[in-house]
Amino acid sequence: MQYKLADLIDTEKTEKLLGSFRDAIGIPAAIFDLEGRVIIKSRWHKICSDFHIEKEKTCRKCIESNTTLANELMEGNPFALYRCLNGLKHAAAPIVIEGEHLANAFIGQFLTEKPDLDFFSRQADEYVFDKSEYLRALSKVPVVTRDVQSFLLSFLTSLTEMLASLGIKHLRQMETEKQLKKARDKLQIQNEELSASEEELRVQNEELISSREQIEILARFPSENPNPVMRMAGDGRVLYANEAAACLLAGSKADRSDMAPQFLRNMVTEAFSTGSSAKLDIQVHDRIFSLTVAPVLDYDYVNIYGQDITDRKHMEEELLRAKQEWERTFDSVPDLIAIMDPLHRIVRANKEMARRLGLTPEQCTGRRCYECVHDSLHPPDFCPHGRTLMDGQEYTAEMYEPRLGGDFLVTTTPLRDEQGNIVGTVHVARDITERKRIEEELRRSRDQLETRVRERTADLAKAVTRLELINQELQEFAFVASHDLQEPLRKIQSFCDLVVRSNRENVDEKGQDYLLRMQKAARRMQQLLKDLLSYSRVTTQLEPFRETDLKLVVTEAAEVFELKLREENGKIQIADMLVIEADYSQMVRLFQNLISNAVKYRSRQKPMIKIYSHRDKHFCRIFVEDNGIGFDEKYLDRIFSPFQRLHGRNEYPGTGMGLAICRKIVERHGGSITANSAPEHGSTFIVTLPIKQKP
Repeated sequence: MQYKLADLIDTEKTEKLLGSFRDAIGIPAAIFDLEGRVIIKSRWHKICSDFHIEKEKTCRKCIESNTTLANELMEGNPFALYRCLNGLKHAAAPIVIEGEHLANAFIGQFLTEKPDLDFFSRQADEYVFDKSEYLRALSKVPVVTRDVQSFLLSFLTSLTEMLASLGIKHLRQMETEKQLKKARDKLQIQNEELSASEEELRVQNEELISSREQIEILARFPSENPNPVMRMAGDGRVLYANEAAACLLAGSKADRSDMAPQFLRNMVTEAFSTGSSAKLDIQVHDRIFSLTVAPVLDYDYVNIYGQDITDRKHMEEELLRAKQEWERTFDSVPDLIAIMDPLHRIVRANKEMARRLGLTPEQCTGRRCYECVHDSLHPPDFCPHGRTLMDGQEYTAEMYEPRLGGDFLVTTTPLRDEQGNIVGTVHVARDITERKRIEEELRRSRDQLETRVRERTADLAKAVTRLELINQELQEFAFVASHDLQEPLRKIQSFCDLVVRSNRENVDEKGQDYLLRMQKAARRMQQLLKDLLSYSRVTTQLEPFRETDLKLVVTEAAEVFELKLREENGKIQIADMLVIEADYSQMVRLFQNLISNAVKYRSRQKPMIKIYSHRDKHFCRIFVEDNGIGFDEKYLDRIFSPFQRLHGRNEYPGTGMGLAICRKIVERHGGSITANSAPEHGSTFIVTLPIKQKP
């Protein structure tokens, strides 16, 4: 028999059956093959699974017991009952199918009388078992009476008979299926032969139809044949020529007495001398013909059949030129190009590829690329050609090739046949050694530059820290100076006032003039200190940025000048404006200074001030436009510097700090300020502020 028991029974159902038997009776069951391997089994008792099988010596006893049972059954015994060397009872019966002993059914791990505790205790000591756990496991082993033994033996016999019966049925089913498969295979072969016969019959029918068409064509042959057809005698006379042959006869219509041109007579002579057909391509005027000369020796004439192959010849010439052009392109490309088959053999290599390998293109053909390029007996793991063959994708990789002497950018593209099967790849390697060298130099230069930048940044950070410290000290000095100098100035003013009021009669006119000058100088000094203090407070007394309506800001700033403008019949026009993030108090100060500047430097016209804004992406531009005296734009940078004035104090009062304070406020907000102006044409100050402040 060619089958094993595992092939003949439903192992899953049989294992469930043995499991149910184990749950119901408490006695494990199993099926072993003749080599002692377990085919199916239920769960063993813990005394065997956790103790006897786990120890090498006791496990060897289990194997020896199983072997003894199997040997008894091999001797032809219908049943075997055995006390194993570990002290438990087992029973076995053979599974015989159609006279062949295939396996053994086994039940076991039970006792026929109360256990000998002294024996099992000694066994626990001998094999170093946990005695209490071992005896607890022993207590779970069932004691089977003679009646139950008879039932077990009956069950085991029935089980083996059932398995044998199932095996026979399964075996016969398999044989039936085998015969059925043979019949299906035979039927398939017959169907294939029938299909082949039908195909052959179809081909014969097509050939028959084609032959019928040929006969119909020949029935009209040769007068209706569009190709030249002629018959010539051995002496060169034209015996017959259809209309299409006129071009071969120099355009004259031939009859039986005409002599053919010399090249046709030469062909006839050659055909008679050889006695066989010959083919020749000739050009007549701008047409090319393929002529077949077939001698009929018995009747002393030849048949000449022609075919106009002008278009085909032109196509062949075009293909030849295209091939030559491709060859020139293939060999002129500076990249290393090779066409390779699935076995890594080079089918074609261009001149540059061959030159870098020290070979000719012909010598490259048939060589394996990994032998030529990598000097290896096997393809490398990173081989893009191999990867393309596996998945049909294009691959590109950079790699260093010592034998080729440089770095290369390698690309492999699949080549496919008409059915889409991969038949090879196009391997293109571009020498990027120089590029890699430049990249390395750039990398080193970049590293050096980054090092210098870091060093310079550190130096700048130190310089910024020093500048911030100096700036802070200057601000503190300006605040202290402007604040502490107020007291002496006030005393000077007070004493001057006392002298003027109390001793006016005792001071002559010249002294009074000196006192008035001192008072004016003190007032200018006081105003200068106030402006200096305001300038320093731009960056020392700060409020957080919050949403600020610029129209409210400008309106509040303009209220200060309402009375002055009314006296001058002036006007301020304030358009709608944006809401931005800003320091509200500094914004008010900014526009107060700008409006004050417009009022101060008014012309003879009525003052007209326009304030409006535009949005520019993330920025807001505010325009303060007046019709005042204006200024020359060459002084644009100067007017925003501290203490810089374009006019004398006698012409216009002030300290020259107003626009400097404006610039400092704007810069603190991350913006900028500039102006457009011309003398006697007014000025427009442009303030650019971010709508949202950066965190």
